[in-house]
Amino acid sequence: MLSRRIGWISAGCALSFMSLGILGCGSNNSLGPGANTTSKERVFNGLIGGPGNGTVDVFQRNVAIDQPAVPFGGVSSYVTVAAGNGVDTNVYLGGTSASPLAPVNSVNLSPNTNYTIGVVGISGQTTGPTRTQIIQYTDTPPNLTGNANAEVRIINALPNSPTGGISLYNGASNTVITGFSNIAYPNDSGYQGIPAGSYSLVARDNAGNTIATAAGATLAAGHAYTLVLTGQGNGGAPASKLTGVQDQ
Repeated sequence: MLSRRIGWISAGCALSFMSLGILGCGSNNSLGPGANTTSKERVFNGLIGGPGNGTVDVFQRNVAIDQPAVPFGGVSSYVTVAAGNGVDTNVYLGGTSASPLAPVNSVNLSPNTNYTIGVVGISGQTTGPTRTQIIQYTDTPPNLTGNANAEVRIINALPNSPTGGISLYNGASNTVITGFSNIAYPNDSGYQGIPAGSYSLVARDNAGNTIATAAGATLAAGHAYTLVLTGQGNGGAPASKLTGVQDQ
């Protein structure tokens, strides 16, 4: 049996955040969307072995888009930022803005679009699949108006992800949830509609070993959720953790 930890975070309660308002007034890197258009962003910290206390700050336009710094396995709340193309994105040890932990990633921020910025990999590794990197995920659930299902996706942020990826199970029925099979690192499943209700969500490898569990997850119709799987999937430290946040 592989190591597991339980985590489930309600909407807006991932961490205690102050309102940052609109960060910046357009891309400082390139021409792009029109003035006064905005996007929303949040950050998750999947970096294993990060320096100091393991927290990270992600910066764009010389401003941290997460406040306070995000601990390992944590997910920040959304903040509103100016839309733009080629926006340089850097990650630092929490509370600092020197010595980036990963290569810069220039991202595009389309108007009226939500994004999750993930910091993944093993700290100090600069090559190979487990290198430290910044990844942008687009949060685009289907139209939720009148949707009888909950829309759910999972991000596989295990740098030592098992061969064949991970799958998401409904623990109550011990079955793979349709659309959540063989998700490779560092990909996400995309949003999948599942019946609203209470779940014990279990991430497993292809041998059926449990990696992490999010127990007591209540998924409401007409809402969207993201699960982030972080940690070491083979019983190493830090223990694997499945964190859930409400997107909409």
